[in-house]
Amino acid sequence: TRVFLSRSLDLIPLSLSPSLHPTQSTPDLLARLPTFRSFTRPGAGLALTLLSAASPASLPPPTAAFLFDLTARNMAPLYAASGFGWDPAAKARELRHDDARFLLAFHTADVEDGSTAAPPALPSTALPVAFVHFRLEMEGGAATLYVYEIQLAPAVRRQGLGKFMMLAVELAARAGGLGRVMLTVQDGNAGAARLYERLGYGTDPTSPGPGEGPGGGDPGYRIMSKGLIADGRVAVVSG
Repeated sequence: TRVFLSRSLDLIPLSLSPSLHPTQSTPDLLARLPTFRSFTRPGAGLALTLLSAASPASLPPPTAAFLFDLTARNMAPLYAASGFGWDPAAKARELRHDDARFLLAFHTADVEDGSTAAPPALPSTALPVAFVHFRLEMEGGAATLYVYEIQLAPAVRRQGLGKFMMLAVELAARAGGLGRVMLTVQDGNAGAARLYERLGYGTDPTSPGPGEGPGGGDPGYRIMSKGLIADGRVAVVSG
């Protein structure tokens, strides 16, 4: 059974139903993290606003289509070079899964100003430039935030945005009482692996080792995790 963050934490409601579906829509992920609403790099001409989405159904159709397109552009070559191959139908289903949650970055000029009572609405036609797809799951008997994707458009890379969005998700997880964040990185994605290592992630004990992949070969990927504790220090999960 997958466990979602409790409603009292203003993040994601608790659901122990067999369907694994949350019982109510997700409040704003950044409600407790207002400093993570904006990301600016004046020297690069970047002014971005971060917004959260409670489910794939809450995404405007152009945004939903863009998330798949960006993932395909960024990841299809890596998947094709691995032993898994690129399966666009499977990736589309993953992004449309009822348990999927999103943190998205838009150009601020494309976002209407929100009131103090509510965050800005998702733009109906403007497209994001980056997103994190995450879910809240049970891993090894512990409630865990699992990052499925973090994808950035080429124009906003190497500006610290990926690190910024990962930290926002981590802080939201910690505010919700979760003990760790997990993710999977492909062996061919060395840049992503370096980012995660700089952020304090290490190889999770559940990650398959050499010879533990299909047919006794290398798995082609690594499961990484990062422990979150109350005072903000990093504790890499170990066996």
